[in-house]
Amino acid sequence: MQGGKLYFFTATNLEWKMVLRDDHYKMIIVNSLNHLVLNKQMTIYAFVIMPNHMHIIWSFPEFSDPSKIKQRFMKFTAQIIIEDLKRNRN
Repeated sequence: MQGGKLYFFTATNLEWKMVLRDDHYKMIIVNSLNHLVLNKQMTIYAFVIMPNHMHIIWSFPEFSDPSKIKQRFMKFTAQIIIEDLKRNRN
């Protein structure tokens, strides 16, 4: 990936589990994306979050490292969601 270009990105949940059915988990993703946008680490043109996967059309600043930004986004959101799932498991 290169900064300054537009990308279509898809992420799926492990084993296509329906984790994102709950709006609480969708908001974790939205808040994380919003943080990156506000800090000018990416521009989001469109996104959709479905129960077991998401799509994003995004770009990154020209002289950034989009792979690292994407990796941090995925790692952060996954950790928050997993911690919440463990905490709320009955």
